[in-house]
Amino acid sequence: MRRAFLLGTAGIVAARSLGAQDRRGPAQIRMVIPFAAGGPIDTIGRLMAEPLGAELGGTIVVDNRPSANGVVAGQMVARGATDGSILLFAAGSNLTIAPNLDPNLPYDVRTAFAPVTRVVLNGSALAVNARQVPATDVKQLVAWSRARGAPLRLASNGVGSIAHAWLELFRRATGLDILHVPYRGAGPAITATLGGEVDGMFSDLLVQLPHVEGGQMRILGLVGPNRHPSRPDIPTIAEQGYPGVDGLSWSGIVAPAGTPEEITTRYAQAVARVVNDPALGPRLASFGAAPATMAPAEFGRLLHDDLAWWGRVIRENRITME
Repeated sequence: MRRAFLLGTAGIVAARSLGAQDRRGPAQIRMVIPFAAGGPIDTIGRLMAEPLGAELGGTIVVDNRPSANGVVAGQMVARGATDGSILLFAAGSNLTIAPNLDPNLPYDVRTAFAPVTRVVLNGSALAVNARQVPATDVKQLVAWSRARGAPLRLASNGVGSIAHAWLELFRRATGLDILHVPYRGAGPAITATLGGEVDGMFSDLLVQLPHVEGGQMRILGLVGPNRHPSRPDIPTIAEQGYPGVDGLSWSGIVAPAGTPEEITTRYAQAVARVVNDPALGPRLASFGAAPATMAPAEFGRLLHDDLAWWGRVIRENRITME
């Protein structure tokens, strides 16, 4: 079973010990995001940008570089300056799933980046278009899909994304005929789901909940072994009889390899102060994200462990880039 929903505390503790240390950084810091505007990473990045810039004594510029598996964004940051002026704010899938799916990535995530911190853990779920799909739980969705004799059309935010992996795990758990429809980010995938181009999608609660509250989407089940603390009323897919749709969704920040430890530590501490501040923490919780910061070394170990875990999942379930 995948590790339980646990929050890292090392970065938070370290942040409290910063005291009067120099918080200055470059006048402008580019935060490169490998997804289109409107998705979970972009939303959190933009919420953090202003207060994080203030913490670091500069301005955070959000730079969206959507591409398959985050290659463009990753390559841009891997080649960037090591003075703290450029960061990659990515999904865990960019750093741990994509490398296991694409042996031809133009960089090695193990050596191309210096870990800074994990930022949040996200609640994630399977949601459907509420108007065209009558199911209210996973069992009803399986029965409806089989009865109509057509593939279940599910969107993801890109080939090689964590949503793609969840879709394949769901295919294996249910035995359904599923048509994977990848988009360039969660924003376009949401638009396609709302417009009826697809029946549903796997994504984080952050992008689903506003449309659930508006009656346009319906959440059928959560990914992972545990219910999310912000929405304990939503059952997991596993407890509805379909175990194995697992893997935590998180986002994190890395810098170009060679960035000094003093910089990565100071940035990790600044991020911890921002996401745990009362001004932002409740906003994150309202859409299913929980602050989960880490010190750089701890985050580096998480990257190593998740690379290995997703590698096994991908091999065992024969998940490919096709």
